[in-house]
Amino acid sequence: MLRGILPDANCEGHFQVVLRALHDEERREFWHFLNLAILNFENLGLTPNASDRDLWEQCQNHDVILVTANRNAEDPDSLEAIVQSCNCSDSLPVLTFANVERIRRDRQYAIEAADRLLDYLFSIDDFLGSGRLFLP
Repeated sequence: MLRGILPDANCEGHFQVVLRALHDEERREFWHFLNLAILNFENLGLTPNASDRDLWEQCQNHDVILVTANRNAEDPDSLEAIVQSCNCSDSLPVLTFANVERIRRDRQYAIEAADRLLDYLFSIDDFLGSGRLFLP
């Protein structure tokens, strides 16, 4: 069972835009039903400059969905490299904003991201082991 959701440091503000859409009347009941804590790095014992490996492992160990804008695969310690090398059939996916800048400037796009997020969260077991999923 999921404990919470963690916006990565690179998209906290963007996540807040999506969170506002989750509190709209059409989505509020579904969002509250999930009863997920919105966590931060400190809640998981991480420093703001924690490695992507530590971040991914803490999310996996504590049943927390990571939301990020990070698609970097530039080095062996990048989030993408960690997902590719450590992901297994029961790993939680990393949710990634497909177009992080559009979240802030396009309300309809933020609503679509919120709807997709709910879809993923309500059927998270179907997505275990998928590695990375995109919003929207």
